[in-house]
Amino acid sequence: MAIGQNLKSIKSTNRSSLLYLLNAKGKMSRKDIASALGLTPAAVTKISQELIQEGYIVEAEAIKDGQKGRSEVLLCLKLQDKFVMGICSDKDNISFSISNLAGELFDIVTIPFNSNVDEVIGFADKYLNDSGYRGKLLGVGVCIVGSSKGYGIWELENLKEKLEKKLQTDVVIHNNVRSFAIAGTLYDDKERVSSELYFKWGPGIGSAIVNDGEVLSAGDMGVSEIGHYIVNPNGIKCRCGRRGCLEAEVALDMGAQKENIYDKINLAAMALMNTATILNTEKIVLFGSVFKNKEISQRFIQECLKINPYLTKKNIRVSNLNEKVAYIGATAICARRLFFEKK
Repeated sequence: MAIGQNLKSIKSTNRSSLLYLLNAKGKMSRKDIASALGLTPAAVTKISQELIQEGYIVEAEAIKDGQKGRSEVLLCLKLQDKFVMGICSDKDNISFSISNLAGELFDIVTIPFNSNVDEVIGFADKYLNDSGYRGKLLGVGVCIVGSSKGYGIWELENLKEKLEKKLQTDVVIHNNVRSFAIAGTLYDDKERVSSELYFKWGPGIGSAIVNDGEVLSAGDMGVSEIGHYIVNPNGIKCRCGRRGCLEAEVALDMGAQKENIYDKINLAAMALMNTATILNTEKIVLFGSVFKNKEISQRFIQECLKINPYLTKKNIRVSNLNEKVAYIGATAICARRLFFEKK
């Protein structure tokens, strides 16, 4: 029994490894896949054939093997026809979207934040009906602030079960900042470093740590929750109940006049640089509505470089996915759980 379970686990791991490899490299031959993963050509052929039959990968073009003079068929992921619905919340809004696993957006609607969970689930059900994608989804990704017991709508412990029953599909729920970091590992910079730090500045402040391509989960309010570092003990009261948290001190209304903007940039940059120093971070990725403002993002990066002279512009940048922040995290958590790591 144990041997069978182990073989099943190994097979599942090999499947995931092959899918992640194709995601990183684009197109590869079976021979190159076998070499990269340390598997036999026969094992790769068997796994790839199963994945082709399941519609996970397809055979692309054939290329000539220069040494042997024969053609080799390249394999690539099949992502365009796998759709997910996203429900992404922040402090102010909830976005409902339809996208595919390639990260392409087909529709999105944003409503003001609503703490009535039944109303939100009802809206999600109507949105799914109106979209025409009911019965066509791989699943639904739900990105939340904090944990599933965090605040507002997300305090409901059986949220996953209620959504699955109403929407009749698999539901994956995850923290919104860590979801975006997962999206970064799948859809943005494929070049791996040992330690990355994702920093969100929008309606709230958040962060996530990525080690060797894996997004860490350090508890609901763990070490990476930079938004709740206390930077002013006598400061503004935060939603968490304490005073002087970074999130409360540097909050910005991007539609209003930005008071003390440079002071807030300096404070946020200092907190980020202190965190990056403690974690020995190699790369910092910025995202959120504040960093959609080019002037602010440039000033922020300059301040970070001033605080840490060992940091270069190569090591800190605004995410290429920043314009997709309202849905890409939901896409990514569905892709990871229901595609790349499906058992």
